[in-house]
Amino acid sequence: MSLFCMRNPVSRIISAFNK
Repeated sequence: MSLFCMRNPVSRIISAFNK
């Protein structure tokens, strides 16, 4: 999931939520 998120531009939003 991390790799997929990193590849996607939405990864920034997901990362913020995860943190």
